[in-house]
Amino acid sequence: LDLSCRVRDGDGYFVVTDRWQKFTSLKVNEETLSELAQYCSEFLIHGVDVEGKKLGIDEDLVSILGKYSPIPATYAGGVCTLKDMELIKGLGQG
Repeated sequence: LDLSCRVRDGDGYFVVTDRWQKFTSLKVNEETLSELAQYCSEFLIHGVDVEGKKLGIDEDLVSILGKYSPIPATYAGGVCTLKDMELIKGLGQG
């Protein structure tokens, strides 16, 4: 399941649509990830706020995925060095 995620006004991460411009009411948290995991075998998560910028990963989002995703999750966004990949591995707990 492919989810594009963005921070909304300090209220956490939400799934966005329409070229990342429209926020949905779907908050990225333990409850949501557990519910969605019943319908897929893996998540592809885009860190929209850092995607394509090569300025580093969204550490908070990766931490949420590492802590709460009950299935494998692939993170995309902001990677520019191998150090970022190691950070993803550590924060993602895998």
